[in-house]
Amino acid sequence: RADAFEVRLTSSSPVVGVRYAWEGYPQCILYNGLGGPDDHAGLPSAPFRHCVYGTPENEPAWRSDCLSHSAAAVPFNPAGAAVPSVKPTDFLLLKGSSLVRGPKDDHCSGGNVRTGKPGQITDLLLKHPLLSEGHAIESVKIAFRYAAGYSPPPGKTAAASIAALVIYNANGSPLLFLATSPPLSNASFDHFTSYSLPVILSATNLALKITSPVLVGLRVTNRDRNLQLAIDDLADGWECQVTWQQNVKEI
Repeated sequence: RADAFEVRLTSSSPVVGVRYAWEGYPQCILYNGLGGPDDHAGLPSAPFRHCVYGTPENEPAWRSDCLSHSAAAVPFNPAGAAVPSVKPTDFLLLKGSSLVRGPKDDHCSGGNVRTGKPGQITDLLLKHPLLSEGHAIESVKIAFRYAAGYSPPPGKTAAASIAALVIYNANGSPLLFLATSPPLSNASFDHFTSYSLPVILSATNLALKITSPVLVGLRVTNRDRNLQLAIDDLADGWECQVTWQQNVKEI
């Protein structure tokens, strides 16, 4: 029996998480009795997982569950800062969103973010955490181009997808919704001729004092359709910009 146990590491690599017996029907070796599968008086310790913020060079295979962050952080800058969004590795995609190939043009070499299926609500996060402790976020802006899928047949209508600009905590949970797009249906994926004009979502005069690392991203409500958002790697990506000031309003 033990009230605590210690995990010893032989590697000097940064650690972002620990898990024990993480499977559906584990053969546990940590018991509260004498220990071992034949000790019927002892109860096995339940599988557990604990993740912390970190920047490892090599993430474990279960990183998408643990939501560890290997991407470089965006530190406070009095002049403002760009949040990188030009490579697939800049994105943390949750709840059915995924990286896919899509149409190419002068700004995009074919990388797209797909927002899942009709009816789903998905989160598309930029993986670079904002480190603004002690400073207030003043403004956030993001700009993206899209093509909308599941175009209705002639004479029919379908509710188009809507995107919201969101600040998330480091575990990928929404903290604050900043701005919402109109229904997005001006460019068709099924009858593709071009991506849409840039959709700009922004919020100013926020005065949000952030006490821990946060992420910026989009929550997409697909409704009857879905979206493929171009990763404009031949231009400036999603043009995400953040500015800070010193005032106070905690979230």
